[in-house]
Amino acid sequence: MYSVQVSIMRDLIYGAVAHGASLQALCQRMGIDAHLLTDAEKHMDWEAAADFWVPAVEMTGDEQLGLHIGQHIGASAFGMLGYLSQSCRTLEDAFNTIIKFNATISSVFKYKLEFSEGLVHVGFEPLPLYEKKYPESARQAVDVSAASFAMQMARLTGKSLRPVYVEFTYSKRAPQEYERVFHAPVKFNAQRNAVTITREQYVTPILSYDKSLFALFSAMLVKKQNALSNENTLPEKIRSLLLFDFNGQVPALEIMASHLSMTPRTLQRKLTDEGTSYRALSHQLRKELATEMLNTNLKKQEIASLLGYTDDSTLRRQVKAWDLAPGPRA
Repeated sequence: MYSVQVSIMRDLIYGAVAHGASLQALCQRMGIDAHLLTDAEKHMDWEAAADFWVPAVEMTGDEQLGLHIGQHIGASAFGMLGYLSQSCRTLEDAFNTIIKFNATISSVFKYKLEFSEGLVHVGFEPLPLYEKKYPESARQAVDVSAASFAMQMARLTGKSLRPVYVEFTYSKRAPQEYERVFHAPVKFNAQRNAVTITREQYVTPILSYDKSLFALFSAMLVKKQNALSNENTLPEKIRSLLLFDFNGQVPALEIMASHLSMTPRTLQRKLTDEGTSYRALSHQLRKELATEMLNTNLKKQEIASLLGYTDDSTLRRQVKAWDLAPGPRA
């Protein structure tokens, strides 16, 4: 269900090889055939992608591998979306285009923009399940994305653009190396993962702007995004919304229906036609997330909070109920 575009993994794998990893050994550890890397626009299972970072760091001996690979990854890692971003008029257009077509490259990693007075915060948000199940891989993925974005600003504009500052939710690690790469102050244990730039930088023109190429790649990506969307059933779309937009917590049926541009009655009817219900989907997702998170180092109180339970005793009772009884009827 969740996936990552092959072009991204190809550039990451080749980046690790450039830092000393073995291509065949790395693909073997990930459980993939190296031939898969030749079909850039295809998608691969997200867990195979998550399995990349631990052996890659091990083989290269570089704990800041994501940071270092990110310095050299170009727009081609995003495939068609990368070429589209290169054809945009300004960085603003490029960032908004990447966010618009985010689903065409990954369903486990979300790019977003936030604004404050005079500043723009380009954010990088892993799927909560990805971050909890594979914390080191998620951290490296954020590192590579942040470093790549920071480097691409200069490459696309031909100007020496540097972030105002960079933030990571992760604990401090090699701070001097992070500051060397970003040429900016780096904050750890922050509230978000983001590269912050000025409004002036945000609207800088892109050197390779091409109106005709923009139209071509935009049309191609609309088709691709529609095709990917049509592959997902309504239950899969709801699961994705619960994970990404609601961080694993379950909103009221009316709120979910609004997100899907439906009335609650229509949503209930469509789910009934699919042989399920909103309650059943929510129950199953909470169960899966709890099961995954209970196998991590997270405290039960943290897990309870993440899943929307009032306290860890409520979570314990629910886990016990899952062990004793089948899930609710659809």
